[in-house]
Amino acid sequence: MDKIDFVTEARQRLIEPIVLFVADPETETARTYAELRHRLKPSMFVPVHNEAVSVTFAAGDFPASRAECGAIRVAQLSPLVRRVIDRPNFSFGTYITEPGGETQLHQWICPILTKFRELELQLLVGRLALLLGGTKSAV
Repeated sequence: MDKIDFVTEARQRLIEPIVLFVADPETETARTYAELRHRLKPSMFVPVHNEAVSVTFAAGDFPASRAECGAIRVAQLSPLVRRVIDRPNFSFGTYITEPGGETQLHQWICPILTKFRELELQLLVGRLALLLGGTKSAV
């Protein structure tokens, strides 16, 4: 990212790069996370707590670049949901739009999609504040 000045190029095209970092407190990822945040300073970092990787999560070890854009939590899949998504040719897009009401898969994915929507709105609010002459940064 540094060598090709990816962040600058993306922003010139009105794309805000975000680094989604899967946090694992049981390994040395906290140190790696801190090093990457330092090295890629203009980038926005959002930690991802994937319970399939680690049940524990120390939020202090993985601070988001902006306080209002906290960690994204991905709950561990139940065995039933796991069997559904492991089917050949499974498509989240198709499954979610099929009629039939809310299922365990809907309950699993909805908080994740909501967090991504919140992240997108935070970016828009930051950009709007910047355009209006506010002090909020775009990242």
